[in-house]
Amino acid sequence: MALSNFQDIGVREIWVKALTPTHGRILERLGATKVVHPEEEMGRHVARALHAPGVGLPIALPGGKGTEVACLRLPTAQAGRPWGEITEEIRAQRLYLLAAVLADGRLLPPQEAAAQRAASGDSLIAAGPRPGLLAFAGEG
Repeated sequence: MALSNFQDIGVREIWVKALTPTHGRILERLGATKVVHPEEEMGRHVARALHAPGVGLPIALPGGKGTEVACLRLPTAQAGRPWGEITEEIRAQRLYLLAAVLADGRLLPPQEAAAQRAASGDSLIAAGPRPGLLAFAGEG
């Protein structure tokens, strides 16, 4: 009902929440610009977090064909190594792109962190296929 009222007054972009997949299909057929399923999407996020606790809630990139962005805890075995070495290994594997390093509570670009030694508790923000992200985090 609200969807048709918004259409009647000329609203061009209308996002709606669907309660079920069938409800979503109906809303799409009625002309909703975007149909969201927040409970389903959050359920996926929670399941991924439970499956791989070392990987912060990943975000799937639209059109990315399985590419995700995630915050990864530095594996214990990597602590003490220079970030530059870790970054080079990541690039050599071509599994994912290292976007930033979170060290001592500061977000740093990889180039700036290169000379620093990674410490236990550091994290990194990376993009790539889920299996590569899980493998780096020691969860795959």
